[in-house]
Amino acid sequence: MNIIINRKLKSLDNESGKIIRNAIENIITVHEKNKNAYFFRSYGSGRGDFENVLRFSPNEKKYDIRQTRSSSAKNVYFATHIYVDEVKKDIRVLKNIL
Repeated sequence: MNIIINRKLKSLDNESGKIIRNAIENIITVHEKNKNAYFFRSYGSGRGDFENVLRFSPNEKKYDIRQTRSSSAKNVYFATHIYVDEVKKDIRVLKNIL
């Protein structure tokens, strides 16, 4: 699953905004599913890895969201990085948008 969207928007209420809202909902769902996950072992290097990237700019704010899951031979790593105007934020920012 890879989502890469880079859009400049006036509002999240139009058709393009619906695409962004669906992508945000997907990122929140994946985050909730994996945030407290403990992976005992990797299922092979690179298997199940993904990267979601979402960049959008409504109302002169720049949102940059990157979500990754990667694996090595022994470990699995999951991270969600959210930046609003280049300031690091947490998942609550996305929940408040919806």
